[in-house]
Amino acid sequence: QKYLRSVCVDSRGKVWCGVGTQAHLVVFDPATGTKKEVLPEQYATDSMVYDLTVVGDYVVASIRFSGDVLVYDAATCEVVRTIPKPDKQKCWALADGGSGHTAYLWTVPSQDAYRCDLRDGSLTCLVERFGQVKVVEDDRWLHAIEDQSYVVYDLQAKRVVTDHRLTAG
Repeated sequence: QKYLRSVCVDSRGKVWCGVGTQAHLVVFDPATGTKKEVLPEQYATDSMVYDLTVVGDYVVASIRFSGDVLVYDAATCEVVRTIPKPDKQKCWALADGGSGHTAYLWTVPSQDAYRCDLRDGSLTCLVERFGQVKVVEDDRWLHAIEDQSYVVYDLQAKRVVTDHRLTAG
């Protein structure tokens, strides 16, 4: 079976659709009604394109269960960089809020947060064992889920500034 797992819209208005339970990445052009498969053949046996995010002129996709992140040039729909899954981790997950050439990733299962320069794939660890980073704001504030809590980490102060349990139990 095929399920739509993720979606994003690039700066040219094309809709990128991540599919699972058999991995596909389809780019749909609403202006022409055309669609194109852009996932490299080597990922065809993976389970899904789990996360998608737009960062400047790039589209970034996390692949389960290979664990890799693929960086696409949105104009050509071609992979320009592959970021292999981190050592001793299952995969990367993506956070929203990147800009220019900067994306934000976190590891599964350790939940270590990273800044990634998409031009060369270089990674900088921001904080270890923090939680599921969902959004990075202004290259400073990491908004995350940690179990039952909403947590905010200040990258400048290098500390948690908000930790609110939002559910009972």
